[in-house]
Amino acid sequence: MPGRYPIEIISGDSVLSRRLRMAAPRSATIPLRIVTTSQLPASAAVAGATRTHIAYSSHPSAVEATVWLLAGAVGYVTGLKTLAPAVAAVSDGEIWLDPHAAAALYRLIQMVNDSRLNSLAAASRAAAEGMSWGETSAALGLARTGALLSGLRTQILGDLH
Repeated sequence: MPGRYPIEIISGDSVLSRRLRMAAPRSATIPLRIVTTSQLPASAAVAGATRTHIAYSSHPSAVEATVWLLAGAVGYVTGLKTLAPAVAAVSDGEIWLDPHAAAALYRLIQMVNDSRLNSLAAASRAAAEGMSWGETSAALGLARTGALLSGLRTQILGDLH
């Protein structure tokens, strides 16, 4: 199928790797890598990569999600059932977050106090409180969330240098 890329899965656990392979589509419209968070530090997994990253965590935390989001991941998934929708969203240039990552994103947005991120803040707060990321994004008519996250990342990391 032209214009499709095989999805790369990085995991040190062969059983989890097999489960991720079964849950994820075989390919995506962009070069995509799913990394289990226990496998590599976020900065090592994402640095210099030409692929877009979704982090899969079986032991999620908002702190871990923050690290992955700032390192460059655009998805943070904690369940196999949400892996396929996450791949679809990320392939379309959007982000996909579980409640831990949504809470982390909300706090990051509060740090920069940028009114251009108000809709993304509302979506992340709702997702942190239990709504699915897909439902929340659709309900708010969010678009270009990948670009919004990239801009947020630049604002935060630019302030650190």
